[in-house]
Amino acid sequence: MAGSQSIPVFRKRSGLASLLLAVIGTRSLLLQVPQLGFTTVARTAPVSPLASKTFTADRGQTKIPRAIFSKGTINVASGERYSSKDWFYNLINLPKSNVLKRIFSHVLACTLLAALVVYLRIHGKCGVLPATLHGLLGGFISLLLVFRTNAAYGRFWEARIIWGAVMNSSRKLSTSVVANIFPLSPAVGRRLLTLFAAFPLALAHRNNGQPLEELSETVVKLLPAPRSSCPPIGICMEMERAITDAAVESESVDNALKRQVLLQNVNELIDATGALDRIIKTPVPLSYSRHTSRALSIWCGTLPFALVDIMGWGTVPFVAVACWCLFGIEEIGHMIEQPFLTKKHKIRGKPFDFSLPADGMANVIRTEIKTIAGEARFKVVDH
Repeated sequence: MAGSQSIPVFRKRSGLASLLLAVIGTRSLLLQVPQLGFTTVARTAPVSPLASKTFTADRGQTKIPRAIFSKGTINVASGERYSSKDWFYNLINLPKSNVLKRIFSHVLACTLLAALVVYLRIHGKCGVLPATLHGLLGGFISLLLVFRTNAAYGRFWEARIIWGAVMNSSRKLSTSVVANIFPLSPAVGRRLLTLFAAFPLALAHRNNGQPLEELSETVVKLLPAPRSSCPPIGICMEMERAITDAAVESESVDNALKRQVLLQNVNELIDATGALDRIIKTPVPLSYSRHTSRALSIWCGTLPFALVDIMGWGTVPFVAVACWCLFGIEEIGHMIEQPFLTKKHKIRGKPFDFSLPADGMANVIRTEIKTIAGEARFKVVDH
């Protein structure tokens, strides 16, 4: 009997020993990571020393306006990732949560209702519901929340993909202009690079729902007359005119083909503008959101009737936590449904917290264009 009783103890001890060895081995491996050639990525991007400079071409001393390039950037190179080490800070920081602030009235109403139900039940003035009913309906509620949140996140991610396409098109346009147009027509090349740098600013301005009066004066001056109600499209029109002017100055079959490629890339910017407008101006069907909200409110509102005989006064805190979890998931879907924050939202957060930092991404694209211009034998001079 003694031998048979010692077997579980031995297994426990060997299991703990294996776990301890695994932890020690993992720690040793992590300490050796720098020696294996792996590097860590910093969260903050280095500040370019060229941010306050103006680019000047080798020939003709043609300048790209400083106002297009010198504005400070927001670090959106990688976005802020959640770390499991921050769990305690996230827990104690709950009262400052934007999600909690938006659902507080809903959670408070359900919590007060739970307290009332418990009080009435103690005095025999309230009936109860079978817990099985809520258990069955809970699965359907979960599906509604999942579908609603996935629909909202799909819009958020699609907007990010479109901005990535804008980045790629801007790179292709800038490199093509520097390699093919600038050597033949420096003035047109300088104007095109200026338009490429201005486009993401105009696009971010439109995504954020800002009026035309708040658009940078430097960008406004680039718009054709009469001023377009859609600044990104107006800038694309000027791009096409400049590309056509460059093709006229040097007529050849090769240049005609290059012109078609450039115009195709400009059309990609126009398509991106339209796709972002579609996301911003078309919400998730309201009936979908209303049905989810009503079903969730009824389920949480009747939950105390199913728990009061089981948990007593413990029903109140349990309902409060359950409502915070479920209403919070629903509210996150509402917050990320509109990928870009406008003034009417009245909430602010870090980049990629619950919205896309359009201004920051526009600045990153502008910096890319500045880098491409600098690599094309552009001299950096003081403005």
